[in-house]
Amino acid sequence: MTLQQWAAFDVTVHRLLTAMLGEHGISVPKEHTALRALIDQYPQPLTGPVRMPRSESQPTTRDHFERQAAASTRRQHLLSVPSPAPDEPPALDVEGLPQITDPHPMARLTCAFGALADLLHRHRVLDRIPDDIDGLTDASRRVLAIAALAAHHTMASVPLANTQRPMTVGLHAEGFLDSLTTGRPAVARWLYEVAATHAQTAPSSPRRSLDVVVAEWARTSETEVHAAVPSVDSLRTLTRQGTHLLATIEELACAGDTRSWAGEDPTGLREAVTALIDVDQAWPSGASTLTRPAHTFVDASRALHEALEPLRLGAARLDGADRDTAMAALLRATSHLSHQLISGRTLPERLACSGLLFAPARSLTPAPDRLSDRKHGRHIPATLNDISDLMHTWHEAVDRFLQANVALMHPSQVRQMSSSDMGPSL
Repeated sequence: MTLQQWAAFDVTVHRLLTAMLGEHGISVPKEHTALRALIDQYPQPLTGPVRMPRSESQPTTRDHFERQAAASTRRQHLLSVPSPAPDEPPALDVEGLPQITDPHPMARLTCAFGALADLLHRHRVLDRIPDDIDGLTDASRRVLAIAALAAHHTMASVPLANTQRPMTVGLHAEGFLDSLTTGRPAVARWLYEVAATHAQTAPSSPRRSLDVVVAEWARTSETEVHAAVPSVDSLRTLTRQGTHLLATIEELACAGDTRSWAGEDPTGLREAVTALIDVDQAWPSGASTLTRPAHTFVDASRALHEALEPLRLGAARLDGADRDTAMAALLRATSHLSHQLISGRTLPERLACSGLLFAPARSLTPAPDRLSDRKHGRHIPATLNDISDLMHTWHEAVDRFLQANVALMHPSQVRQMSSSDMGPSL
């Protein structure tokens, strides 16, 4: 054990806890004071995460502000004087980070914690935390236990003059291990929606194949929803995929021993499926934004369907490990779809207000000024009055799906259900 290994591990633990709990515990409800104090009172790291080189063409924000202030003064505007920059700890050199091939346990822990912190920051899953305090507390305790053990080993391996920082961190970790208690044994299920998947890598197993399919579908569907003019076909495909995902999850939950994923309370899966089917049928006949789905989204959607259907039909033949692995991938998919539905909650009305949603005049509300268009079978812009039912069912479907996803991410709210009237509407 070396001081360099400890320094990299030390700053990485702080970064992981910050990614989990937010700066100063801002992502944790105020009533959970111990969990907020864990990060708020964490000993200030001696170094920052990483010091990256900066070229001359990339000035800092302070450099830019000072130039703007000087220019403003020359133009006889109000003098602006920047306050002194706060004292920041020196950043850790890139060379100080361990290599992923380093077999030392401390190096492997640092790499694992750093990768998880990056993934949590990238996927922005903090909105799951308030509903999963037990899982978050358990995950925090695990990190603290590892940090305390690492501090003990470091103090036994380095000169006494260098043990102050490991001792400070170790005392902080052990103190909060005693004060943090969970209401029930729990695993932070929101961590299951965080995954690092390389779609370019050939899948080595059926488990890996489902991960790759979900990751590619998530990437392409996000592009579709955030397009300047989303395709109606893409939006309808997303709701149908939501139906298929929930149907597959229900089959997996009903197959074998599912106590780790299902409980006795209702989840609202059936209501979510019904709402998704209703919104698919609520679109005006022939509705279009005159844009087509990207071929990458079409290919990813087809691959997702081809991966889900055999899984849904063969759920009873899977063993426990395969079933849990598949469920984790499906929960990542439902969580991603939840984010896309939230982003597109007002899409139908926005498209109509912008005059970008078209439909055959015969399928819209009759009006005197539409008689000629109805006679000649023309496509005309739909108004808010034309899609009032669609807007209502769309909002209802989004709410129902979000409720179902929250229940699935918290197993205590999940119950076994009969699949007699659940199935993909494709």
